Amino acid sequence: MEMILSGIAGYLEALSANNPKLMAVLAVAYMVGFGLKLVISAVKAFVLESPSKEDDLKLEKFEQGKVGKLVYFILDLLIRFKKIK
Repeated sequence: MEMILSGIAGYLEALSANNPKLMAVLAVAYMVGFGLKLVISAVKAFVLESPSKEDDLKLEKFEQGKVGKLVYFILDLLIRFKKIK
């Protein structure tokens, strides 16, 4: 197992040495995805804990709409975020 991990680490090290711009873009994309995950989780928690049901319906409408589906797709693509049902 240690040999496999060292092989993967060596590959990533060589990839980052040969393509520093690509690695920078991937790192920024990961951080943006992670930030979006935190924001969406906080908004969802706030909406579900609020006494009003109107905001629950707006959140559900957003999640079912094109923009919501795109946001979840990007999160899944960047950081393997799975929507909790």
